[in-house]
Amino acid sequence: MPMSLTSIPYLLLVFFAVIVYYLVSQRMQPWVLLAVSLFFYSTFDLRYFIFLGFSILTSYFITIQMQREEKKGKKRLWLIAGLLLNLGLLFFIKQYAACASLFSRAMGKLGIPVQLPLFDMIAPVGISFYTLTVAAYCVDAYHGKITAQRNLAKYALYVSFFPCILQGPILRYAPLEDSLFSEKGKKKFDYTQFTFGLQLMLWGFFKKLVIADRVAYLVNHIFSNYSEYSGFVLLVGAICYSLQIYTDFSGCVDIVRGTAQTLQIELPHNFRQPYFATSIADFWRRWHMTLSSWLRDYVYIPLGGNRKGTWRKYLNIVIVFFISGLWHGAGLNFMFWGLLHGVYQVLGQMLKTPREWIAKRLGMGSNLSVEQYAMRHRCRKAFQMLITFSLVSFAWIFFRMAGLRGGIEYVRNMFPLDNPWIFSDQTLFQLGLNSSDFIALCVFTLVLVAVDILQRKYCIREKIAQMPMIVRWPIYLTGVVVVVVYGIYGQGYVASDFIYGGF
Repeated sequence: MPMSLTSIPYLLLVFFAVIVYYLVSQRMQPWVLLAVSLFFYSTFDLRYFIFLGFSILTSYFITIQMQREEKKGKKRLWLIAGLLLNLGLLFFIKQYAACASLFSRAMGKLGIPVQLPLFDMIAPVGISFYTLTVAAYCVDAYHGKITAQRNLAKYALYVSFFPCILQGPILRYAPLEDSLFSEKGKKKFDYTQFTFGLQLMLWGFFKKLVIADRVAYLVNHIFSNYSEYSGFVLLVGAICYSLQIYTDFSGCVDIVRGTAQTLQIELPHNFRQPYFATSIADFWRRWHMTLSSWLRDYVYIPLGGNRKGTWRKYLNIVIVFFISGLWHGAGLNFMFWGLLHGVYQVLGQMLKTPREWIAKRLGMGSNLSVEQYAMRHRCRKAFQMLITFSLVSFAWIFFRMAGLRGGIEYVRNMFPLDNPWIFSDQTLFQLGLNSSDFIALCVFTLVLVAVDILQRKYCIREKIAQMPMIVRWPIYLTGVVVVVVYGIYGQGYVASDFIYGGF
């Protein structure tokens, strides 16, 4: 049975891994992590090891051979081979069926009957994430940024490290090498790191089980029956999906990073209060940061980045976001979602000068007192956040729908916003959540927002750690009680269904 990150078996596996990891020698510590990682992945489907093994072995041998070559041309050929094998496999699994069907339909309309063969392919969990990890490793080895790992077991651990193989974050080899392989000596149990890791896991459980899985009932109800609703109901659905996907995905990453921290392994951040972004560009510096940086370093910059003129830069931006959409899925809705964000970015850059002129005309650049300037600056920032959140939420509609046509119909039904009485006539409590659950959702969302605001200025975990035990432990226990009591479990609940687990 697949082992979910929010399941009791997973917690038991983590505690088992921690105990054994700190008991064995330095040489054995990476082997413990590899064994746990392979066991964890085996709970899904043993056939998935065929694809994981293919990615590990091809990239392992190709990078070693690449660094043996002295001629740059031959090195480049090995790099191309490594990328084609791994990214090609990912494309074939995720995109081939959709492309073959689209091609056959297009040729049929031209009067040319062509039917490309379709294959009943399985899609291994995590392949979208570990393929990008492997691709980054190959490119970095080619450029000499890293030395190819000669120990196959250690390299297999890097690719398959159990907390993040399912949904990331997407890893880079250089920052992880020392901590993942215990290169600087045997790691000894560290109480502070262990408790910090557990706190981060608890916060992830809160986001996922208390907020994301609660609001999912409302989101699923509205999006499954969108043709029956209009106006504000659909607006509420879009806003709630924005909340769901953030708490679901960031909650997963918190659990992953917390797990790694109990083992004194520091994984990269993936979120930084993305809905506080003041522009779409700022949003992508805060949302799925490891994917954004991967696309920047391995797609945008190789395409020329902003070095080849303004219009080429705009084209590169659109290409990058189109690829981002393809990475998420084969449907036209994902492609449209990616292109929409690309257009957002381009328009944001094109309109930068007019926006600055408007801000100046509104008084942001005139001689104001410190208090007046601060107030106008806060208002301007709040307005920018609102606009950015609205644009992102609009795009999420297409991301959530099963197809592009459904997304268009959803938006068409949403306007005009013609039924504001839903906020006073109990309609909100008939959309999948009763009144008590809806109120609980609002309260816990406010807690989330408050923590995100505080997190911008303070490291909350360090602040809590500095508190007396008589204060610190009640905070921990309160968090556990909230997750246990208010977490969504029971009939119809599938703990493994993280949204990004499907990509």
